[in-house]
Amino acid sequence: MRALGRPAAAAVLVAAGLAACSGEAADERPTTRVDLAVGPDVEAFDDCPPVTVRRLAKQDIAFSGTVDIQGPDGVRWVFTVDRWYAGGDADVVVVNGSDVSIVYFADTVHPGLVDPEEGGRYLVAGRRKAASACLTRPWSEKLAGRYATAHAGG
Repeated sequence: MRALGRPAAAAVLVAAGLAACSGEAADERPTTRVDLAVGPDVEAFDDCPPVTVRRLAKQDIAFSGTVDIQGPDGVRWVFTVDRWYAGGDADVVVVNGSDVSIVYFADTVHPGLVDPEEGGRYLVAGRRKAASACLTRPWSEKLAGRYATAHAGG
């Protein structure tokens, strides 16, 4: 086996260092991300209609994922997606809002709870690059079945 020359060895060290800094191994694929806005139903609170298969089928975005972090400024929810039902294939979805809209979003999803449950699993749906507060709920087998039925052809 031949030893690497200084330039080649330096290149290997830089590549390994960059991979370590990004938190990814050199052979892992990069994380893909999609950003969504807070939907227009954000102030619905307890006035949300039931989450039905018919309503879910009208959404062009639907996924299941866990909330990893709330973001440094408290105006975003960051989801690691475990299943796409419709509209994407990204590894991470970030729901962005203002300091007011994200509080309304949280209160609609979890009445009385301002912060999302970190590590909690949720089902999220929406349209036109916006997450619907009324269709975003903590994961349950029953609701996941509705999501699957609504997007069975997708």
